[in-house]
Amino acid sequence: MKTLLLLVLLQQFVSAAETPTKRTCRILFLNAPSSSPTTIFLFDGKESREVELPRMNFSPTYTLPATEGLTLYFTPTQVSTLEEVPAGSPSVKVPSGTSDFYLLLSTDESNSVAPIRPQLVNAKFDQFKTGEILWFNLTSATVAGQVGEKKLALKPRSQGRTQAPDSAQKNLSINLAYRLQKDDPVYPICETTWPHDSRSRKVAFIFQEPNRRAPRVLAFNDYRPVQQKED
Repeated sequence: MKTLLLLVLLQQFVSAAETPTKRTCRILFLNAPSSSPTTIFLFDGKESREVELPRMNFSPTYTLPATEGLTLYFTPTQVSTLEEVPAGSPSVKVPSGTSDFYLLLSTDESNSVAPIRPQLVNAKFDQFKTGEILWFNLTSATVAGQVGEKKLALKPRSQGRTQAPDSAQKNLSINLAYRLQKDDPVYPICETTWPHDSRSRKVAFIFQEPNRRAPRVLAFNDYRPVQQKED
C-alpha cells in the first residue's frame, strides 16, 4: 500500500514538474504584404487582447495561461467567449509542456476572417541559451555554411541551432549557400557580418520571396531583461 501511494505521489510530482506555470510568446509576421493587418486580437479562451503583427522585428512578449489543451484564436475584433469566435478564425494549438514559443505568421488570402496562417515554434529555452542562434529553414533548399567558428547544415524545412562563439568576439562572420537538388550547383545566399550579443538569443529565418531566386535570411534578437532560469 505504501509503495502504491509513493508511486501515485511521484507521478503527481513529475506531472506538475512538466506543466509550465505560465507561457510566453512573441509574434512575427514574416514577409507580410503591405495590405496585411498590423494588429489583431488574440483570444486564449479567457482573455482577448490586441497584439502586434510586426514584419521586421518580434512583437512584445505576451504572457499566456498555462492551461493544458490551450488553443489560441486570431480574431478581427475583441471577443469575450469561445462562442463569439467567428467560424474559420485562424487558430493554433499549444502542445502540452510548451512554456515559451514564437508564433510565426504567413499570409492566407483564402481566409476571409483574418488573412493569416499561424505556425507555433517551440523556443525550448531550456536548450536554446543566450548567445546562441536558432535557425529555421523554411525553404525547399538545402542550406549550409559557416557561422563564426561554427558550421551550419540545414535540410529543407528544418531547424537547427548554432552555439555561442568560443571566443568573446563582438561580430560573427556569416557565409551561407544553398542547393535545390543533390547534384545541383551550390549558389551563395549571403556573406556578411552580424553583431553578436552574448546576453540575447538570436532567431534566424531562411525563406523564399516571390520573384527572387536565392533564399533570403532575416535574423532577430530575442533579448529579455528577465531571463528564464537556465542550467
